[in-house]
Amino acid sequence: MKHVFYLCLLLPSLLLSQVTDNDGDWAEHYVTLSNTPEAELMVRTGDIDNLGFGWPADFDPFSGNSTSAHAFPWTVDPVDPAGTDRIMVISSYVGTPPNGNDGYTSTTSRPDNDVQGITLTFETDLTISAATLQFFVDDFQAPVWNANYVVFLDGVRASGLEAIVNDLQQTGPIGKIITYSIPNELLYLLDDGSLMVVFDDFTTGAGDGYAIDFAKLLINPSEDVERNATLTGQVTDANDNSPLEGVIVRTTNNLSDTTDAAGYYTIENLSPGINQLTTFAPGYGAATQSVDIAEDQTLTVNFALDSPAPVLTFLSPAHEATQVDTSARILLVFDQEMDAATFNTSSLVLTGNEQNVPGTFTTSGDTLVFLPERLDSSTTYSLTITSALRNTLGVRLEEDLRFSFSTGEASTAVGSRPSVPVFNVFPNPLQDNLLRLTAPIGTTAFRIYNRTGQVIQSGAYQPSLRLSADLSPGIYYLQLLDRTDRPVGIARFVR
Repeated sequence: MKHVFYLCLLLPSLLLSQVTDNDGDWAEHYVTLSNTPEAELMVRTGDIDNLGFGWPADFDPFSGNSTSAHAFPWTVDPVDPAGTDRIMVISSYVGTPPNGNDGYTSTTSRPDNDVQGITLTFETDLTISAATLQFFVDDFQAPVWNANYVVFLDGVRASGLEAIVNDLQQTGPIGKIITYSIPNELLYLLDDGSLMVVFDDFTTGAGDGYAIDFAKLLINPSEDVERNATLTGQVTDANDNSPLEGVIVRTTNNLSDTTDAAGYYTIENLSPGINQLTTFAPGYGAATQSVDIAEDQTLTVNFALDSPAPVLTFLSPAHEATQVDTSARILLVFDQEMDAATFNTSSLVLTGNEQNVPGTFTTSGDTLVFLPERLDSSTTYSLTITSALRNTLGVRLEEDLRFSFSTGEASTAVGSRPSVPVFNVFPNPLQDNLLRLTAPIGTTAFRIYNRTGQVIQSGAYQPSLRLSADLSPGIYYLQLLDRTDRPVGIARFVR
């Protein structure tokens, strides 16, 4: 258990009030800068002051190094932006943590330590092609207290950022920088000039508190910034120790390298701090490791792959289904997260009337939605998902997957059809047989499927759904429907 550092033990530090090209005036609470050395647009919420304690002499908060321990608790400055420079304790904590609690939890109370979101706002006419988030985080200890953080960007879960914070073991009140590249499929969240970020845990009841000094958004970050942190290593087969060629090793921030004939990779110019590495290899599932790297440091990280390739656990329309609506979407859910770049018009092929059917893709974690441009009535379609395209990033399947379905009469719905959104339910895993969710507009009903595609429960939509008490342990899918029984959303949960 961490020790409590009272204010009388405050370590000497140098309160830096400086102005830099990358971050502007560190003492300002809200800063927006155009054309910095790091990005076309920099947006920051929160002053850069180590929660008000200041920085040790010669300490660079962007170096990836951790601060020394500081005092706590502290008096919150009311002018600090919401979600910054204050102790926050996860929402599921109710005073009875299953594995003990940290000092932040034991020395603060509700409502002062309630979780708050951090909002970044900006105005720009830039075309956003890439974006990176940085946070100076303090005292995250999920592995120590068995917390399970979820991170929301405007209500959408950011699994890569969750992986980073759930690996953090900041053993004591110390801080460090973390960096996360927003996936391309989530860049649309920035279109309205605002982004709210929330770190929380709704399920475990763990006694874990944390703090965030500042949040920083880099829009269209520069590729010329020298960070001088390097990762290298070898990827082998765990069964016979043979080197694996052609394995993609990628960081959370979308830097990657492909292993050579001897199984070696090198990733340079890495952002300092916590980085999540993931491997993508034909016939293997994704393997991950978390590394903590500082500026000017080189680390060796090896992988021995033995994980199975992905398995398709849910398909809609079902194989050999008949009377499928001509406005149907194709939904595929796998048993592990799939890289978005795995799927394109070459890796998923839909044919009917001896012609390929074009369409658009959306992906979220383990789920893919393919929206055909057109389905004809009374037609049999064949769907093929290819297994190992060498020029495509992502987790490969062990073998091709082939399915078929037949459409019925023409649908009355024509024109543009939005893809089925993937949403989140809580708690997940399920507790007390009660699911809570916020449904898309127009939802009137729900169905719950098991992994074989059987409907095991259905009914009218409610924000809190009471599920059957005899639901056996396993993976399930919640499908939301509108008044015409068309899908408007899908979520996966575990019992």
